[in-house]
Amino acid sequence: MKCELCDSSRQDEIQFGSFLIRYDKAAHLNCLILSYGLKQRGSDNVDFNGYLFSDVSSRRRYFYKQSCCYCNERYANLKCANKHCQRLFHFICGIENRARNQYVKPYFSYCNQHVTKPKYRPKSTEFCCICYDNLFDESKRFCPVTMLRSPCCRDNWFHKLCIQRYALEGGRSFRCPICNNTEKFRKSMLLWGVFTHDNPTEEEIFQEHMDHLIVMRRELFEPQDEDEPLVAPLQIDPPLEINFNHDYHDDYDSDDYDYDYYDYYHHNRFNNYHYFQTPDEKSKGFCIGLKRFCCVINNVLCHPFVVLQQQSQINVVSKSYHILPFSLVPIITKLYRQQGWLVFWKGFFESLCLKGVSLLFRNLHFFDEMPFIYVGFKGVIAVIMFVLKVNGLKMTVGTLMLPNDNIIGCGSKFWPLFFIYLSLEFAKWTFSALAKKITRALFRNKSTERRIIAEDQECTMQTDLITRIITETVFYPCETVLHRMLLQNTNTIIDNLDTGTTVMPIFTYFKGTKDCFKTTVGMEGYKGFYKGFGGLILQFAVHAAIVKIAKWLS
Repeated sequence: MKCELCDSSRQDEIQFGSFLIRYDKAAHLNCLILSYGLKQRGSDNVDFNGYLFSDVSSRRRYFYKQSCCYCNERYANLKCANKHCQRLFHFICGIENRARNQYVKPYFSYCNQHVTKPKYRPKSTEFCCICYDNLFDESKRFCPVTMLRSPCCRDNWFHKLCIQRYALEGGRSFRCPICNNTEKFRKSMLLWGVFTHDNPTEEEIFQEHMDHLIVMRRELFEPQDEDEPLVAPLQIDPPLEINFNHDYHDDYDSDDYDYDYYDYYHHNRFNNYHYFQTPDEKSKGFCIGLKRFCCVINNVLCHPFVVLQQQSQINVVSKSYHILPFSLVPIITKLYRQQGWLVFWKGFFESLCLKGVSLLFRNLHFFDEMPFIYVGFKGVIAVIMFVLKVNGLKMTVGTLMLPNDNIIGCGSKFWPLFFIYLSLEFAKWTFSALAKKITRALFRNKSTERRIIAEDQECTMQTDLITRIITETVFYPCETVLHRMLLQNTNTIIDNLDTGTTVMPIFTYFKGTKDCFKTTVGMEGYKGFYKGFGGLILQFAVHAAIVKIAKWLS
């Protein structure tokens, strides 16, 4: 069955609330609470917990005309409360795209662009005080929706899913797991998107049940009137003597009381919720080590193939295109015999610096609250990236057989290509993010244990590798044009990859990128844009092989 409001059949009691089914209708509890224009006009035992069927049907007809800003599907039942936004989205799409919902009247919702930024941010080494796992995921980016700070004992942080599970288990006893504060903690969590309920806990239900049994026993075995003769009771076993004042924590020290008390409330229905099934220390350490090993491969071990790829890429007059890696094998042997192993590590330092600065450019968030300083700092880093790109390219493709007289720096002739370089990097980053999202979705659809695979480190590394292969393949022609434009009219001398034993100068002059494109098509055909692609194939093949061997040996 599908929810009457958001038209989704997905069920997750922790994130979406209870899935209420009444006759032939169903709805998420949180959709009922948060859907704009829908009010509770009945008592709790009427229709959907007081939300009348007629009201729900009326809003469903209205939501049918509303499209979600995230998935472009109908039945968008939530609206951003920012008066300048008014974006519409599904309740589930909002959760997946880090929107925030407030579970206090008037039940506002905010899209991911208008979530209030907190004043405080956690350290990079901060951990969740409930699951004791690292607060940050692999992206190392702070998200105010999924990372919540305790309002009462300040320097403690939680994953939102951890505190949400804890809230559902605690019920009306929901309080801060660190300092036991109730009022301030509960109010803040409701404002920050953690919903709770007033249902009694298992211990309270058990206590009420036993109290009811005591009352029944007294009514059965104790006479109402002292003058009324007693009827001989049946011969039954004496009732069990239960000590209701038993302290469940007699065997524990006072320091362990809070932890054990909150660990006591545990619902069996949450046992299979995969998000909280953390791996053991051995598997976790293996995943972290494998991830770092992949980083070393990308930045160090694959550089020789980058040298071969770029040297073949910029050579306009070469006869061998080296689109497949087989033609590069004899060339590699000849280069090693004539120039030694250093021929494959040209420009390594510049390449490493460029990757480090690029990483800083993508993950810079120190000045988010000061836009002018933020944009200025980003601009400075972009200029540094371009300078490193130009000099790294000249150092990588230049031959070792002749002295290199290239001056480190960028002349005025390079700066018209600055914005082309930035546009290409931005396009690659955007395409990579989209391809990564699609690839992860395909991986999840192939598995029944969706959450385990989505969060697994090994699966993430496979997704990153596939995304990188797709992105590099799609943008390879654009990089060919850019590299040829950067090296035109520089008199750079490179190794001749047709023979592997001689050198040749690069004498090219293009009037612009359009002229470079036409010249390449006219002289080399469309295959000319993929010159040296065999080096890229070798790079990814070696990467995948080394990772497989490392996993097999471990």
